[in-house]
Amino acid sequence: MGSTLENVIMGGSGCPQGTVSAAFSPDNTTMTLIFDNWTAQWYMTPAASRENCQLNIEFFIPYGLTFFVTSIDHRGYALLDKGCTGDVTTEYYFSGESQQVRKPQYV
Repeated sequence: MGSTLENVIMGGSGCPQGTVSAAFSPDNTTMTLIFDNWTAQWYMTPAASRENCQLNIEFFIPYGLTFFVTSIDHRGYALLDKGCTGDVTTEYYFSGESQQVRKPQYV
């Protein structure tokens, strides 16, 4: 039996309930998260220019197997005026651990 996704609990301005789907690849080596409703717009209120999403992902890993993050890949698009920049930052941690890992990606 391989790893199985048990539950995804989401919250935040960037991921209202029901807007994130998650699944493991058939060989259980990759977990994919798809965000269906993520938009940040600078010309709106300051709160609208910064979106966030916290996901609590519960999955089952059989005894004797190990889980670790080897890479994070962001895909999407940005429509920016000339001279403007943006960034997407992923921050993750494991329950019970105090250390967080940050991965910025600039657009």
